[in-house]
Amino acid sequence: MNRFLTQIPQAAKLARTTAFRSLNARAVAIKQPALHKGYASDAGFPNNLKIQKEAQESMAFGASLLTQGDASSALTHISRSLQLYPTADAHYNMGICQYMLKDTDKALDHWHKSLSLDPNQADVYVSLGNIYFMSKKDPQQAISYMTKAQQLAPEDPEIMFNLACMQESS
Repeated sequence: MNRFLTQIPQAAKLARTTAFRSLNARAVAIKQPALHKGYASDAGFPNNLKIQKEAQESMAFGASLLTQGDASSALTHISRSLQLYPTADAHYNMGICQYMLKDTDKALDHWHKSLSLDPNQADVYVSLGNIYFMSKKDPQQAISYMTKAQQLAPEDPEIMFNLACMQESS
């Protein structure tokens, strides 16, 4: 059995593995979205910097709880962030929460929403690829997502490794 297949993370420990690097990386080094000035055409988002700041603080606190392995508490804070001001990063972190709580379908839903807001996130494609490979047992879909991740981050050795393992085993 190759290294990729043996490195399935234990959700309670937030294991840092090659296979699931992206599931945990953003919870640790979460990139905060820039405060948006708000325009009338912003698809119903509030034109209120205070609300946006509260959303960012809720997401940051939720991400901190994720790094401590407390997905249930993180869920509350990241949900609040999504209610206030949905962002690609908030959906990504919500996907991590759902994954840790063993709800793969909800995790996938949030990762797809994250991509709908920002389609250029290699980490999201890596997470999707890993889930489709290991949980959904759909290697072709997994390879498709991992290939997209490699296109977005062509120098990332972990993506190259994971993609090669997927291709080798399918």
